[in-house]
Amino acid sequence: MDFWIMCFVVVCLFIALFKVKSKLLKLLFLIIILFLLWIYQSEWMAMIQQLKSGSPKLIDLQTFKDWLNHGLEKIRQFVSQYI
Repeated sequence: MDFWIMCFVVVCLFIALFKVKSKLLKLLFLIIILFLLWIYQSEWMAMIQQLKSGSPKLIDLQTFKDWLNHGLEKIRQFVSQYI
């Protein structure tokens, strides 16, 4: 699974976590979220190090837009494969 797709999945699972009433489903969603974050911890740490070492400011607007566009393009490619 690509990193950006994983981010999208984690966000969706967080939303579902707060919408679901069943405690068992909440526990299942939480386990899945933690498992995905654990698998991709090296990518998270690399992104944090890149942000910290880049400059005093965390991120500029253009870099954020570029990352967002890249992530959305990856999600579009993934979805278009299965549609």
